[in-house]
This record gives sequence, structure tokens and C-alpha cells, in this order.
Amino acid sequence: MKKRSRQESDIDPLRLIAASEAVIQALQETQNEQGQASHPLSLLGSPAQPACLTEFTRPEIEQATDFLVRLGVLEPAPE
Repeated sequence: MKKRSRQESDIDPLRLIAASEAVIQALQETQNEQGQASHPLSLLGSPAQPACLTEFTRPEIEQATDFLVRLGVLEPAPE
């Protein structure tokens, strides 16, 4: 996880929760279709991107993914 500037981290808490729920839904959808889940950021902009991610910006999905990693829900992305 990279450190964010103060401005980047000022996402509204309810928006962060909504984005986190979308990340979880996207992983469930891709796992059901493909047999294994992709990392959320790799889905953005790809043909496999679930519709539930379209209302969020890339920084919001990044923050939601980082949040879920901190909670232990997701594994960190391989580097």
C-alpha cells in the first residue's frame, strides 16, 4: 500500500463503505464468472469490469481496496 496525501485520503466515510461494498461485489461477480477473483484494480477499464464499479473513481476503488486489505478482508496485491 502506498501512502496518500491528505487530500487524496479525504474520501467521505460513507462513500468509502459504498466503494468497499462494490469491490466485494465485483470480486464475487468475477469469481463466479471466471472461477477465481481478479484484483479489483486490474478489473478497472477491462472488458471484465463489473458494472458495480462504474460509479466510482479509480482513487476511490484504490482506497476501498486498501481499506479492505487493512481489515484483513483482501490480500495485498502482488507486486
